Amino acid sequence: MALQDLTIEEYNQDFDGKQEYQLIDVREIEEWEDVRLPNTVNIPMSEFQLRMDEVSDELPIVVVCRSGGRSQQVGDFLVASGYDNVYNLLEGTMGWVRRNLPTEQG
Repeated sequence: MALQDLTIEEYNQDFDGKQEYQLIDVREIEEWEDVRLPNTVNIPMSEFQLRMDEVSDELPIVVVCRSGGRSQQVGDFLVASGYDNVYNLLEGTMGWVRRNLPTEQG
């Protein structure tokens, strides 16, 4: 199965609070601490291959970054590594913030 694009609206409709899934933010820790979507796990792209054991292959995976580029690369890597149900959150954290949706910091 190929990496699937997911709009913020689709994410809010189909995932948030409606099913178990993993929300993985692949930005560097400083970016993640500045602002992030609620309930994200931070696995920076620079550490991703070393931390693959933190990613379950039994739950859908939504990958997010700043604007969608790094998350697409990591999503493609996950799919190539045999993971199914992998989604790239289009527009990333910037799109989320532009919509004034809830965020976390720190």
